[in-house]
Amino acid sequence: MKAVIYRLRSTLRANWAATVGLTLIIAIVCGVIIAVAAGAQRTVSAPERYVAAVGGGFDGIVTQDHGGPLRIAEVLALPGAESAESYTFVFGGLVNPDDPTKGLDTLVFAGTPGGFGERLVAGRLPNPATSNEFVGSAKFAASSGLAFGDTVQLVTYTQQQGDANEFGTAAPAGPTETATYVGVISGPASLQDGQPTVMFSPKLLDTPGIGVSQSAISVRFRDGVDLDQFRTQLDTLPDGAALSLDRSNLISPEIRRGVNTQGRGLWLLALVASLAAAAVLGQVVTRHVRLAASEVQPLSAIGFTDRQVLTESMIRAALPTTVGTLLGVGLAVLVSGRFPTGFVRTVEPHPGVFVQWGVLLAAGAILILALLLWTLSSLALAHWARRTVRPSPTLDAIATRVGSPTAAVGMRFAFMRAQGERGAAKASLVGLTLTIAALVGAITFGVSLDRLVHEPFRYGANFDASLGDNGGDAIPPELQADLEGDANVTSLILYSGSQVRVDASSVPLLGFQALRGDGTPFVLTGRLP
Repeated sequence: MKAVIYRLRSTLRANWAATVGLTLIIAIVCGVIIAVAAGAQRTVSAPERYVAAVGGGFDGIVTQDHGGPLRIAEVLALPGAESAESYTFVFGGLVNPDDPTKGLDTLVFAGTPGGFGERLVAGRLPNPATSNEFVGSAKFAASSGLAFGDTVQLVTYTQQQGDANEFGTAAPAGPTETATYVGVISGPASLQDGQPTVMFSPKLLDTPGIGVSQSAISVRFRDGVDLDQFRTQLDTLPDGAALSLDRSNLISPEIRRGVNTQGRGLWLLALVASLAAAAVLGQVVTRHVRLAASEVQPLSAIGFTDRQVLTESMIRAALPTTVGTLLGVGLAVLVSGRFPTGFVRTVEPHPGVFVQWGVLLAAGAILILALLLWTLSSLALAHWARRTVRPSPTLDAIATRVGSPTAAVGMRFAFMRAQGERGAAKASLVGLTLTIAALVGAITFGVSLDRLVHEPFRYGANFDASLGDNGGDAIPPELQADLEGDANVTSLILYSGSQVRVDASSVPLLGFQALRGDGTPFVLTGRLP
């Protein structure tokens, strides 16, 4: 073993530049693969980490379908309620104080971002003791052009106007207030509804004369309380039957499926890339550490065994492989802020550098093992295909007993010979073709997923604008007539929502009437009503 260590020192000293270069190559390639693997795990775990970051999900959502005092205090007083947060749609809008004719595209709510499933990502939350501060969604921040501290005019409608379906069609007659923009909120709710939104503190609801529509109260149940039990408790409230109850999904199943699909795509890319890296880097490492036949023969002549030759080569391979992969782990940590990508960033609770030691070390260990196994297999096959034929045991016994090292080496050289080499060009070509095909397939999958997520018409959002959602009974007949007569409107569908009680559950109902175009839902089976 001393002879092996001596040769290792000499070889590394003589070839240090090539060893350092190989280490850096391994660090870059493995760093990319480990980063993708860690990004895949970060992606699939984002929904649960988001729910934990906002204090846990809610168990149910109590909905007030019409205006009136918010009933959150009554709901919290029920024995099954542990905590609750709410948000209420306000009949109002924001306008430029210098030019009241210029409104900002947004929906106005009063409540707490937690009830909405949102969290603060910039600035600060509104002062709960005042009604003149608000936060906006990320889409509002991008479309409004406002900076923190800017003021706008909040104009509102009265409750009578809202009940008479005058919201958006008549001049607002409710209270007005100069409001200050103080922060940005974001969360999965913005993925389900693309409309820009702003949220004032619940104090806004105490403003006399302000009109409101639907309110939602997100409730966490006490231990042992289920949806049916809480429904029974709601029915004990005055007019409790008017309060609907649904199971809460802070992050909807549709979003979770999209997140999991992106995560699986990244895992697939990491797997394919790791197989390709093992093949390519394995060949590079093997060429770096493999001894030429002209070097093996003298070593065998002076007494090196095949095991010693292989051990020396594997130690030389392990050094740049291990160091390079560990550097790759560090590189993966540095670029971890790039993940998750696309829409999943909205449900990432801790953007920026994120260390996942379990995934990083496991991926690094697998890559080290894969590279060393590839190198070991290549060296063993090369030795088998180009093995040195040692002299007979009899001659070997004589050479060790002649007493003269010079004579022993001469005898070994005299009776050594090497077999010819054979290449495997077809196998290399097939392997390269399969690797390229797998990489192209993984990239195509990723591109297709990106198109699916960023082109809403592919999953049912086949419209450009949605009007209404104001709690009234119908849109004004004049507006409907204008839309039907507008040549720029190619598809027009009227939608209306309601609900029905089935035992202890509230089931939402949706009706539609197609007035123009082909935007009606596609029927998979059966027929339309």
